[in-house]
Amino acid sequence: MDIKTEEGVNAPKKTRCTKKVYSEAERSEINDAIKKFTGLQYCKKNTIKALKKVEKQIRRFAPLEMLKKVHVVVDTSIDLIMYFISLLFSKIIENMKNEFKSMNATILQEIFSHYRPCYKNIIEILKLEVYDQGPIIEKGRKYKIKERSNEYRISDNYISNGITSFEIKTVKGMKVVQNHLFNQFAKLIANPITRNLLNIYPELQFPSLKEIHEEARRIIRLGNKLKNGKYLKYLRKETSFIDDDAYSYVEHSIERYNNLVLNGLMIPKIGGEKAGGRVYDFISLMPSWIRRLIKINGEKIIELDYVCLHPNLIMKIYDGNTTFLTHDTLAKKMNLEIGTVKQEHLSFFNDEVDNMLRYDIFNFYFDNDSDMLSRVIADKEENGYKITSKKLFTEESGLMGRVIERLNKDYNIFVLYIFDALAIQEKDRDRVYTVMNETALELGIFTTVK
Repeated sequence: MDIKTEEGVNAPKKTRCTKKVYSEAERSEINDAIKKFTGLQYCKKNTIKALKKVEKQIRRFAPLEMLKKVHVVVDTSIDLIMYFISLLFSKIIENMKNEFKSMNATILQEIFSHYRPCYKNIIEILKLEVYDQGPIIEKGRKYKIKERSNEYRISDNYISNGITSFEIKTVKGMKVVQNHLFNQFAKLIANPITRNLLNIYPELQFPSLKEIHEEARRIIRLGNKLKNGKYLKYLRKETSFIDDDAYSYVEHSIERYNNLVLNGLMIPKIGGEKAGGRVYDFISLMPSWIRRLIKINGEKIIELDYVCLHPNLIMKIYDGNTTFLTHDTLAKKMNLEIGTVKQEHLSFFNDEVDNMLRYDIFNFYFDNDSDMLSRVIADKEENGYKITSKKLFTEESGLMGRVIERLNKDYNIFVLYIFDALAIQEKDRDRVYTVMNETALELGIFTTVK
């Protein structure tokens, strides 16, 4: 393709963007990280996740004059439009739900910075009703100062078509992808958790679909519950009733695995302020029963996690009087099933105040630490009920980041991160166990590793 044509005189006016200036050494480190990641198994350079049939619909029905407002070269316009759509996939891949995603204008301007109105023109094209299945994207809540950006999602009609891959081929399209990758990886290598992940990814071996099915049949045969408290089951084509409360379905788990791994590895994402800096990647979002099949340097992984971490973090944040709280201790005191306690602890402190009163474990905290509970409730009433989860995730991320940084720097041990747990090789168990316990105590968090 003629680069001159892409940058021709008819191109819309460029904008001036203030960008961080990196040293030669920093640029080299960032580019090395990108090269290492894009060279991994299941990664294809300049290939993105896409929806089936969408490209054909845009080429057939989108007005030519609108496409040329994105870029004077139509193929480049298509590349940029498809890349925009790929940005909306993160919500689907993270939680298998087609939720609205906040699309920050500043970030979009940074990604598509070669033209002032580029991303706005893309949105207008995708909102058109000229396509066979209607608009490709839908708009949710509008921009609200200091609260949220405009929200968009892919229309449900297109989700059912299935996910495929799309190769960015034009020079301008590849430049946009590479610039965005550079900015993403600059942030990733500056974060101790994601920097660690980028170093361990090349050492991973992933299970085949055959191995996953063998493991599924083994779990079903034993009749054991998964970590989420559900039984594993095959959906089968003849099944008409789906009970997501009681069962995790093999087909759904494999679909998730495909989206996270086989269809192109998900680039790690550092959560925003509301998520407390939590990191999301293909390991932490993968079904736990499949994750167990991953190997590090040919060895099976084991997981180490903290006992009752969030309730013990609550004690630190809100000055509680209980230390080293465990699910078992609470269950015995309240004469509850330990499974009930574990399940309720997943949401109790993150819930709205009125809902907290309905939990079986509410009485434990009311009877044993009413002052701490009052501080939690007062904080929710003053700052909104989600303030508690934000503080918990921030403390959790700080703890895990400190642990990982120490393991990397002091012992050259790299680990897989699963929110409040680490997946490691058996040979590193004792060292990781010790560092996790010592770091928690240093930060005033009174819990231990299982």
